[in-house]
Amino acid sequence: SHMLTHNLICSNSLRKQGQVVAFRGRKDTDVKAFIVRLNEYLPKDIVIVDGRLAPLSFHPRHSSREKHYRYTIHNHPTRTVLGRKLVWHVKEALDIQAMQRAASLLEGTHDFTSFCAPDKSPASRRERAAEKKN
Repeated sequence: SHMLTHNLICSNSLRKQGQVVAFRGRKDTDVKAFIVRLNEYLPKDIVIVDGRLAPLSFHPRHSSREKHYRYTIHNHPTRTVLGRKLVWHVKEALDIQAMQRAASLLEGTHDFTSFCAPDKSPASRRERAAEKKN
């Protein structure tokens, strides 16, 4: 099995970086050559930047150890043209202190069991930890 990482995937104006996908292939596949060839067929806004062999048990979603989310607000009377799909445009003044107070509530470890779909495995992790990044 191979693991490939996508640099960018755009979906409904949501931009994702570092997406991981997996596919089964032959162990003797030249991963670098495969990436070059596969990128020739992908849309211009999707590119594979890395690939590695992974165990057959690897699953892109279930094997991940952490995820990072970044939300960017363009707070200005006029919208931005560059990066317009990467930011949320807000014309009005922001209450930064209120935003920081709200964000602090997300820090720490929280149980999101009520938001999860029923899972076959009772041992599945339903807690998430959020930490402050500057």
